[in-house]
Amino acid sequence: MDINEIKKELSRLSKPQLKKLLINLDHVTFPFTINMSFLKYGTHPITIPKEVYDFLMIHDIVVNRNLQILFPDGSTAVGYIYHGKAGYGEYYQIKV
Repeated sequence: MDINEIKKELSRLSKPQLKKLLINLDHVTFPFTINMSFLKYGTHPITIPKEVYDFLMIHDIVVNRNLQILFPDGSTAVGYIYHGKAGYGEYYQIKV
């Protein structure tokens, strides 16, 4: 099943059904390509993609709360999410 088929199936759920499904998920996954600003500055944050924002809101994941970050190699780190506004709108970032 590809992502479009999954989206189609999810669109058939009512809002309460979809919310219940999402509440039962315990993590969010998104790709992050390491760029030069991240490599050059060790404290550079990871920007969370906008398509993940609904998940953050449904799960009431609040800013400045410590969270565990799991990397593809299985290693972990502690970080936190913070929120801000820029000329292009709101953003959420993870600081590790």
